[in-house]
Parts: sequence; C-alpha cells; structure tokens
Amino acid sequence: MIINIGTHNHHEGPDFKGAHIQFNGLDWHGSIEIHRKASDWYSHRHEVDSNYDNVILHVVWEYDRDVIRNDESIIPALELKGKIKPGIIRRYKAIIASKTTIPCEELFRNVRPITKLSMLEKVLVQRLQLKSGTLLEILKSKRRNWEETAYQWLGMGFGFKTNAKAFQELTKKAPLKLIQKHTSSQLQIEALLFGQAGFLLEDCKLPYSMSLYKEYEFLRAKYQLGGSMYRAQWTFGSVRPANYPLRRISQFASFLTQEPNIFSFFTQRENIKNIDAFLNVKASDYWTNHIDFEKSSIDRKSALSKTAIENLIINVTVPFLVALWQDRREEHYLQSAQELLMQLGPEKNNILSTWKSLGWNVSNAYDSQGLIQLYNNYCKDKRCLDCSIGLELIRTKDN
Repeated sequence: MIINIGTHNHHEGPDFKGAHIQFNGLDWHGSIEIHRKASDWYSHRHEVDSNYDNVILHVVWEYDRDVIRNDESIIPALELKGKIKPGIIRRYKAIIASKTTIPCEELFRNVRPITKLSMLEKVLVQRLQLKSGTLLEILKSKRRNWEETAYQWLGMGFGFKTNAKAFQELTKKAPLKLIQKHTSSQLQIEALLFGQAGFLLEDCKLPYSMSLYKEYEFLRAKYQLGGSMYRAQWTFGSVRPANYPLRRISQFASFLTQEPNIFSFFTQRENIKNIDAFLNVKASDYWTNHIDFEKSSIDRKSALSKTAIENLIINVTVPFLVALWQDRREEHYLQSAQELLMQLGPEKNNILSTWKSLGWNVSNAYDSQGLIQLYNNYCKDKRCLDCSIGLELIRTKDN
C-alpha cells in the first residue's frame, strides 16, 4: 500500500523521494523509481548508482524481471499493465499525439470551471515563486539585509530586461547607504549614479553634464569610491528611446529622491494600494529631449509609461511580496501580490489568444501570468499527467 508518494525529484536520482509504503506488514520509507519495463533498471545502470540504494518501490508498466539490491533482496514492484482501463490509455495517447498549441484543445470544453481555476492558482504561485527565487538569492548574498536587497531589486527592475544586470552592478557600485545620505538632492544622486555607471567624462561640455561631473568628483573623493563601471557594460543597440539606460538612471534617481526607504515602499499596505502613483516618476528636465549626453531625441517622454509601470509592478513589486511570503510565511503578502495582479490588465500574445479562443476569460494580469506559466511549463512539454486539467480529461469517460 502506498501511503505517501513523496515529492517529485527533478534532479539526479529516483523519480520520487521521501515516499512511505506498507509492504508485508512493515512500514518502508525511501524513494520510488518509475520505468516502462522493470529491466530498464539495468539498462539505465541504476544497480551501480548509490543514489538508488534506498528505493523501496519500483513502479513499472511491464514486470519482465526481478530487480535485486546489493544485499540480494528483491525490490518490491508495482506492475500497472492490466490495471489501467483502456479508455484512460486511449484518451492519454490522443492528447499526447495532438498537434494543436494546447494539447487538450479538442476536449477542453469538458473541463469543469473549478478544475481550471485551481490549476490556474497553482501555476500562478509557481510562476511567482520562480520569479522571486533570484530575489531570495540576493537577500542571502546581502546577509538578509532586506533594505539593501530591495534597493538592488528595484534597480534591476528599472533596467528592465535589456539592462537589468548592468543596473544590478550599478547598485553595488553605488550602495544604498551612500544614496540615502543625499536624498534631499536629485542632482547629487544622479551624479553618484551616472558617475558610478561610467557615463561622466572630464571633457563634458554642457552645463548639466559638467555640474554632474564636478559633483561626482567631489563625492568620489569624499567617500573614496572604488572604480566605476564601463560604458560598454550597458546595452544601447535596438533599445527604444524611452528605455535608454541614461533616462532610466535619471528616473531611478527621481524615485530614490522621493522614496529612499524602499523596503517600506514595498511593504506598507497603503503604498501597495497606490503603487502606480508612486512609480509615476520623471527623469530630470534635460532628458525630456535627450537620450544621452550631447545626443538629442525627438521622443519627449521623460516619465515612466503606463506599460513600464505595470511591468515594474508585475516583475518587481509582486515577486518582492511573494519572496516575503516565502521567507516569513505571512499570508497577507501573497494576498497583496495576487490582488495587485488582479488590478492590472492582461498581457497580449499568441498564447493568451489561444486560451481565449478556448473560452478562458483572460481579464487581468492574474489570469495572463498564470496561463503563460501553464503553457510554458505544462502544455508545451505535454506534461498532461502533472496537470489537473489533463488528468480530469484523461479520467473522464468518453461522451
């Protein structure tokens, strides 16, 4: 009797670890391995791999031979052949053989709403935990300093996909404890950020860049700052004017002047309710018609766009709240993250269009983020047996 199958192992070793079975009146704790044929144990050379020494159950479709441990005892086996109804096998093969974008498209209308909603919530939490994983790694490297972690995480957000790594390096070169000493002056914060980013040169000619350079030289000497970044570390090619790194740095400086206590910004409930207003920051006036020092632009948008703000909420604020939930196990953080997603409109792409054509109402970012995860981690690889929607369709009797 299988009491607990344990947890699915995605690394080297048996398929499930931490299992609990009862066999011959005894309780067994260990791992479960799954094969098509019992002889696959030897084909895969498990008999010489110590990772498989604690296997307590061998689940196979066909039991074509005994599998013997090093102590010459036979590993208990469960043969599935003849125990699964033909209709289940037929439906599974039909779904797996499907050539449609979503393998179960032809049967999707038969799925109960409660099954779809429960799977959506499951995959959404998986996606949020995946996104927050990087943040938790930063927290560990910062010796659990949440304030410094929040600063670095927000900086990466202002870099968006193109310059996230460069912004992360910038937050290391210009640490938060230094920035917080100058929150009363956006010019000084910009000087520190632009200087440490490697954008300020001694031969600056314009009044704005000259003032930044002089301020940076003073602050660099005062704080004995280490080496700055190089311009080559930043990405400019194929970048839209609104997303040019210098504009983003100025917007980041504007935010830091307005909200220097970043951890509180992320965690105070009143802030979360009005987070789009707090993120509605503008670059300095110079960047209204420039994208680089001494390089003008006809694009006159110096503020974060609505799309950029929503991107920061989805990819920065929400994962931060989820990381707090994972770390502290306080449910209100996860609830706040989910509520934020429900307040935002859905993304638009071909995958979401497919879900809509199947009758799934994609009304907000909660839906779209979950459905993107469902497709990427289940449908694309045809992991139908790991999906509650697929399992329901496979188990349901033919109409």
